[in-house]
Amino acid sequence: MFVATQRHTRKVGFWELGVWVSAATVVVVLACADPSSSRWFPPCPFHALTGLDCPGCGSTRALHALLHGHVGAAINFNLLTLPGLAMVALGFGQQHSERLRKWWLPLNRPKVILVVVLAFWLLRNLPFEPFLWLSSGH
Repeated sequence: MFVATQRHTRKVGFWELGVWVSAATVVVVLACADPSSSRWFPPCPFHALTGLDCPGCGSTRALHALLHGHVGAAINFNLLTLPGLAMVALGFGQQHSERLRKWWLPLNRPKVILVVVLAFWLLRNLPFEPFLWLSSGH
């Protein structure tokens, strides 16, 4: 399969096509089914075992809220969902744009991402203000 871009035509690999088809499927399912009330979405195993939120808790509900235009609700479910989506978009976009590559390189630091995720994980489980709002609201 070939995809026309502004400068040239490039071949789309099987893996890349699979990623796009999978992403489209996830978007359709999340747009149609509410993770808060649907049985299609299993509960977080970490939360089920410990009663604590993992860094991903609430992200499925946040994606559902975003698909329905509820940005505030998405932030309340999981604060890292929006920056995470931006990082994924920049990661895909930097492959095709020199300008995006300049933005992507300073952000693509695994140690920084790990520290942010671990700090979020710790802070969202502290049982007192001002950290209570970081909870996923199970």
